[in-house]
Amino acid sequence: MRCLSLALVPVSADAAAAFGLEPCVVGHDFALEAVPTDMEVGRHGDLVVSSLPGGPEDGSLGANGRVFSLDPRSGNLSQLASGLAGATKIRRCRASRRTSQRAR
Repeated sequence: MRCLSLALVPVSADAAAAFGLEPCVVGHDFALEAVPTDMEVGRHGDLVVSSLPGGPEDGSLGANGRVFSLDPRSGNLSQLASGLAGATKIRRCRASRRTSQRAR
């Protein structure tokens, strides 16, 4: 089974200053290790997993939370969403006739 991938975030001058880092780190990638926060079983048996970036959650390095789908049979991992400030809860929703009519 694959693990959640690392998010590579370029360090900006503002982020380096905020964290007290030397100016030489500006422009280099900082590897954030994703931390799973919730999991639900999807409609077809896939696992839907939300994750936080593993770095600062204040947005100083960008919104790096993501949602993945993991097929437990094949181990295939697909990214469903990215750019989230705080992905901490997965909720299964069933589309209803009323909901789909409102969306039109």
